[in-house]
Amino acid sequence: LNTGRAIPLLGFGTWKLAGDAKTKAVVRDAIRAGYRARPRHIDTARMYSNEAVIGEAIAEAVAAGDVTRDELFVTTKLWNSDHGSKVEAACRASLARLKLDYVDLCALGIPRSLPFTAPGPTLEPPLGDTWREMTKVYELGLARAVGVSNFSLKKVDALEGLVPAVLQVELHPLLRQTALLEGCAARGIHVTAYSPLGSADSAAFMKHDGACGRLLEHAEVKKVAGSAGCTPAQALLKYGVQRGCSVLPKSSTASRIAENAE
Repeated sequence: LNTGRAIPLLGFGTWKLAGDAKTKAVVRDAIRAGYRARPRHIDTARMYSNEAVIGEAIAEAVAAGDVTRDELFVTTKLWNSDHGSKVEAACRASLARLKLDYVDLCALGIPRSLPFTAPGPTLEPPLGDTWREMTKVYELGLARAVGVSNFSLKKVDALEGLVPAVLQVELHPLLRQTALLEGCAARGIHVTAYSPLGSADSAAFMKHDGACGRLLEHAEVKKVAGSAGCTPAQALLKYGVQRGCSVLPKSSTASRIAENAE
């Protein structure tokens, strides 16, 4: 990263994993089993409503000797109601739920703002004020790096001062993001690919080709995987890594978590 710190190439996404005992067990599996041989990157967000159980899983894994805090890379993201002057308090609240003194990355989740936490119309957030507060979070040591998610290069360039360390975007063979990757490389920004295995949600919400939700069944993906002697999921993850990205696959199955880590 442009901070001088490293980010693991393979992470574990927790979007749509509920804040319950099952998710806690899944995160323990990701820390203890599938990711034993490499740094563990756990990605969450206030919006996911699972920070508390992830914090419990991390605390238990550290106490059991499965991992040390330094071997973890924990990312969280602010919700749309936490822009402007609310940034520091929101970050501290996430830290409390995660039972951590700092996160390795705190990111703005979406370049949109809600006036309240309840559902409502989206508004353009005060990005200048918000980014100054994000810089403060970094300077206070609450986050070892700060970044953005779902930002265009135009919105990235509108941020003054500290250059984001990371930009998270959906990226896979049906959404290659070539211009964005080139732009981020020129700006010294690392790209993390979420939904690297495709996503039915984003196919509907973002209006991409509906095949994005069936990417693991795509004929070309299966062909490449067969030639390489790996699974379609492994081929898709390799695609992201070969393009210089870290990747955030998600699974609630221990065997697939382990498979993704191979």
